[in-house]
Amino acid sequence: MSVADKDSRKPRSRNLSRTFVLLRSEDSDGRVPRPATMKTLEASGRVKEIEFGNNATSEHVTELVLHAFGQLNDSN
Repeated sequence: MSVADKDSRKPRSRNLSRTFVLLRSEDSDGRVPRPATMKTLEASGRVKEIEFGNNATSEHVTELVLHAFGQLNDSN
């Protein structure tokens, strides 16, 4: 690999962005929701794009998810 090839590569992001969907037990039995259902979930605030660091701990990700979804409490 030449020096020019190394310089043209995109730098690796230090953060990950993931889409989280808050499902209830009666929602699709754990399957991916259909597009119409996703629109309803988005409109009700149950779909969030959450960004966290590459080396985030599971506790930190849990904290971000709990903060993003105010409907959840610490027992969940």
